[in-house]
Amino acid sequence: MMVRSAKFDPRRDGRRVSDPATDIENMLMDALIALAYGLVLCVWWAVLFPMLSLPVVVSVGLGVWLGWPFGAVAGVVSVAGWGLWWWRWPVSFRRWVSGRIAARFRKWARYTQRWKTVTAMSGLTLELDTRVKTPAIMRAETGHVVDVLEVGMLDGQKVEDWAAKSEELRHAFRAIGLRVRHTRPGFVHLEVIHKDLLREPIPLPRDRRSGESVDLQSIPVGVTELDRPWKLTILGTHLLIAGETGSGKGSVAWSIIAALAPAIAAGTVVVWVIDPKGGVEFGLGMGWFDRFAYDNSEMALQLLRELVKTMQARMDRMRGKVRKLIPSADEPMILLIVDEFASLTEYFTDKKTRDEIERLLGLLTTQGRAAGIVVVGCIQDPSKDVLRVRQLFPTRVGLRVAEPTQVQMIFGLSGRERGALCDLIPVSMPGTAYVQITPGLDLSDAETNAAEEHAADIVRVRAFEVTDDDIRWLISTYRPPRRYTGDNPTPAPSHEVGGQATALLEKTDVADFPYGSDEGVGA
Repeated sequence: MMVRSAKFDPRRDGRRVSDPATDIENMLMDALIALAYGLVLCVWWAVLFPMLSLPVVVSVGLGVWLGWPFGAVAGVVSVAGWGLWWWRWPVSFRRWVSGRIAARFRKWARYTQRWKTVTAMSGLTLELDTRVKTPAIMRAETGHVVDVLEVGMLDGQKVEDWAAKSEELRHAFRAIGLRVRHTRPGFVHLEVIHKDLLREPIPLPRDRRSGESVDLQSIPVGVTELDRPWKLTILGTHLLIAGETGSGKGSVAWSIIAALAPAIAAGTVVVWVIDPKGGVEFGLGMGWFDRFAYDNSEMALQLLRELVKTMQARMDRMRGKVRKLIPSADEPMILLIVDEFASLTEYFTDKKTRDEIERLLGLLTTQGRAAGIVVVGCIQDPSKDVLRVRQLFPTRVGLRVAEPTQVQMIFGLSGRERGALCDLIPVSMPGTAYVQITPGLDLSDAETNAAEEHAADIVRVRAFEVTDDDIRWLISTYRPPRRYTGDNPTPAPSHEVGGQATALLEKTDVADFPYGSDEGVGA
């Protein structure tokens, strides 16, 4: 299909016979139009920047009425005033003068002069009755990091049409990222990213906080590509973390734990962990977690059984009284972290055991959020196995993956078009991810979530870098007051749970700390 630029004029297609008189007439008309446009542009800029235009008008007026010396003096005074303003109050000068001029120039250089060509070459223009119709930029805010454009779509277009062209637009604008958002009917929101603020690791902040300061609807776990805090809603949802080996799944999980540490010390949050690979990833905190199953024996199965029993007991108490649990010291929020979530059943050869684990995990992910139970599942190989559980996790974090098809396994068929470029994350940037928060949650209906995921926003983020020293600091700073045992909380064991965690993992046999004992690894 032939694409015509919006500047195409069939009267000048080169196939008609040239007429010198007509050519001269057209040239004069074009010159008059250009002159009128220039005058209108000057007036417009004078209105936009009165702090510059008024001194110029005054200087010219004095020169005309009183003579050029007066005009020259007024001009020198104006220039000196601008210089003094720039020198003594640079922030104000940048806000009202240089910054606004630079923003206008960036808008013109990046978008205005090229918009018609870029949209035509990307297939976003339409030809109607020999006329090319181009989407209009309704609003543009430019900056050094990100430009935000609001574009009025043409009749017959939809947001998905623009999302499908996001890669073409990203390359056309020489950007490192481009996000397509839906704002209101008939308009599309483009975020054009020009600078990567996530290239360097982000250290974990070590600030002492109280349990009351933790907002379970907004916990900080990193930074977004727009240099804003990356905050997650943890209560009332489930979280899927997917990425290949070394992509930073541990950074995301430990950042969540670190954000909840003050609440853990206050007793309003407890952490249960299943690490079927021997406790390598989470073993440093095994003496700190409320429950910890770190091998591929029956420990994981027993932990899941106990958690489902706790969930059902809570729901029995809540029935007819409240719809959602409000975490407290008596009934804390339970954060269940499952490493290798999708392949957990592969560690069990008995089919009956595998089926029971799948059933228990299904109960927790579909019913647990009302009872204050949050499941965080970590997946190393986003393959077809993810399809069985993906819709049960409204919040999804996609780290580095090997193939573009794996992005679809995490975020759905339109995930990559909506900006999730997980397969392009460099190996040198562990913890960098794309996060999707799905609106319209209904964890009891996977089909509803499957439809809602197409409307979810995707944001590029990077989790805090949590070192072993950071983990030891968290353990020693935020000690849990007791061990939670469902209906009967008991005091915490007397052994030290801080720097001894590593030694416990290295020196202790599983039999020495049987699951469920107050003196065991879950204590």
